[in-house]
Amino acid sequence: MSDQPGSFVPPVTPSGPEPAKTGELSGGAAARLVGAFISPGRTFAELAISPTFVLALLVMIVLAFVGHFVITPRIDFEATLRTEIADNPQVAERLPEDRIAETAATQANAAKIWGYTIPVTVPVMMLVIAGVYFLGLKVVGSTAEFRPVFSGVLHATLPPSAISGVLLSVVASRRGSFAAQELESMVKSNVGAFLDPETPEFFMTLARSIDVFNVWLWILLALALAAVGKVSRGTAAGLVAVVWGLWVIGKAALAVAF
Repeated sequence: MSDQPGSFVPPVTPSGPEPAKTGELSGGAAARLVGAFISPGRTFAELAISPTFVLALLVMIVLAFVGHFVITPRIDFEATLRTEIADNPQVAERLPEDRIAETAATQANAAKIWGYTIPVTVPVMMLVIAGVYFLGLKVVGSTAEFRPVFSGVLHATLPPSAISGVLLSVVASRRGSFAAQELESMVKSNVGAFLDPETPEFFMTLARSIDVFNVWLWILLALALAAVGKVSRGTAAGLVAVVWGLWVIGKAALAVAF
């Protein structure tokens, strides 16, 4: 066609594949479960656009069931009580020798019953955790809604929880019986597992929180909160540090008090 005024030049359509759209979703709920392990950044970006949580929650419930019914039957509740008595004289005052066996049997029965509440306790626990981070995001000025925050926190929690839970179940299944206190150092993934057992409880609790799986969780939570909360990664990391710091210090203080 001519370049003269009044001439019509048709638009040129570029050849080759059309570029991907910004925010395009790569898969459904199952793909996001895998993505939380291998491509968390992309997965959390997708969850910010289209949050999903049912499948991830079901997987967490199933894993909790498996872990509970593998580990709980192997816990020696009488040995657990005797360890508590040895570590804390106040427990000995409240629990005389003639009541140890009876109390251990009661605790064993309660643990079995608790296993059947997992379909309720796991969702409630995740709702509470997500609620804490949701409030934290609001404090730092985020406009995020609760649904994507819940979805992001859930998918961030799943990978480290799944791997650590499977490892603990495998190690525990090779043991005959053990006191419950041994669970904290059965998988040698935290600093506390390498400290002298006589280390003061406050410092031991802090050391146990420095765990490979906790570090993995902290990183994933920061990525998730940055994506779903539309805040900087530095802000998200700071929020995770504050929440976990308060939790660990409070837990350590309670360990000393009781």
